[in-house]
Amino acid sequence: MNAVLKLLTGIVVLVAAVAAFAPAALLDAPLAAFTQRRLRLADATGLWWHGHGAVASTDGAVRIPVSWNIDGAALARGRFVVRIGDAGDGALRATLTLGTARSDARDVHARVPAMMLATLDPRLQTLTPGGTIVVDAPSLSRSSGAVTGMLDAKWMNARLVTGAAIVDVGTVALTANLAMQSATATIGNTGGDVAVAGTIADRAGILDADVVLRATPTASVETRNALAMLGAPDATGAVRVVWRASR
Repeated sequence: MNAVLKLLTGIVVLVAAVAAFAPAALLDAPLAAFTQRRLRLADATGLWWHGHGAVASTDGAVRIPVSWNIDGAALARGRFVVRIGDAGDGALRATLTLGTARSDARDVHARVPAMMLATLDPRLQTLTPGGTIVVDAPSLSRSSGAVTGMLDAKWMNARLVTGAAIVDVGTVALTANLAMQSATATIGNTGGDVAVAGTIADRAGILDADVVLRATPTASVETRNALAMLGAPDATGAVRVVWRASR
């Protein structure tokens, strides 16, 4: 019996050791599956619980450096806590506490190229987004499928490029108030050749975006033609963009 117990203990130790030293590259597959293969983990080094790499679009045009470290002490207490990035100037930073009933994100900061938007909406693949998107959220929580917290995002030096035309959208701001029953966000901008106004709403797990784009009186013909690529202008010349996605 002692020999069998020692054998089983040895097997458990061996499996644990193999799991502990599993390479970080193994995280590429779950990231690809979660994002419907829109994003991949490239150039991963280190281990699955403490590694470095880059979150990249499928074509490799966008690459965002990322590092992560799973809190071993918290894991020993039955809590899965992962720190993304560090206190420096990293593009992605957050502390995530993940659980089956509730998950929390603290001190979320993301600074990513606007080109990442093209991975979310195929229509933007013909209108290349330019500029930088910065997202900040001091505290987010998810429980029973609902998300609570506050989130602010800015698209700075926002522009859409198509051929020789560059559509200047100024600075686009989004403020989201996430509530247990419903989550809403408002979108608006300042400056640029296009006025932006719209909302994003969470309806039973479905994200609905409804945004109206209107060229300013001084906008060029190229700008107006570029907006028409997103949809047919109405009688006032405004283009309405509607986007829906499941969470």
